[in-house]
Amino acid sequence: PGLKYFNLSGNKISFLQRGSLPASLVELDISDNAITTIVEATFGPLTSLRLLTAQGEHFFCTCDLYWFVNIYLHEPQLEIRGRGAMRCSFPPERRGSPVGGSRLTLLRCSLGVQLAVTAAAASLAVLALTVLCWRLDGPWYIRMGWYWCMAKRKQYEKRPED
Repeated sequence: PGLKYFNLSGNKISFLQRGSLPASLVELDISDNAITTIVEATFGPLTSLRLLTAQGEHFFCTCDLYWFVNIYLHEPQLEIRGRGAMRCSFPPERRGSPVGGSRLTLLRCSLGVQLAVTAAAASLAVLALTVLCWRLDGPWYIRMGWYWCMAKRKQYEKRPED
């Protein structure tokens, strides 16, 4: 529990599990490993962390890394050494680009925000169609179309089959 400095560099570590790092850490070096994503559940409790050394070319630049990019890279609350040497390996179109340059946004990564935007757009479309229908006498045309169909149907019912 009193561990302050932890050097894990140069290993083949691919994942750090939740609770695997003590909250007392001040400096952590995870460079040159096979870590693909920095999980919030693992790094969130590290409130004493002041220096993180992280570099490598194995990071998955997906929404799992969104919190790290926005909290630690764009609004640095701790010093990150090797920031420029953190490179994406996935998705293929982002391979080799810096992790900090990944275009991870709240709209792209949050299902709730996506659903809210979609619901708002659909509601506006329905509202616009309703107003247009009302302004262009849509109910009258629908009613007249119904009467026309009923009149045609009665005409066919009165005809003899032969």
